[in-house]
Amino acid sequence: MSGSNDLMQAEWRLTDFVHGFDASHAPEQALAVVRNMLLTTLGRRRASSNNPEAVGKH
Repeated sequence: MSGSNDLMQAEWRLTDFVHGFDASHAPEQALAVVRNMLLTTLGRRRASSNNPEAVGKH
């Protein structure tokens, strides 16, 4: 269940970011931040699925 929790948290952060950002000034920056957030979330999920003992440890 922690995977869906991570996804929900990423979605909330993304929503907060989009609401607080005027993309008309720097669309490339907005896309880069969103891409980095998604890659970070996916990378954590992939790492935890490859190493079940590491789940919950930081």
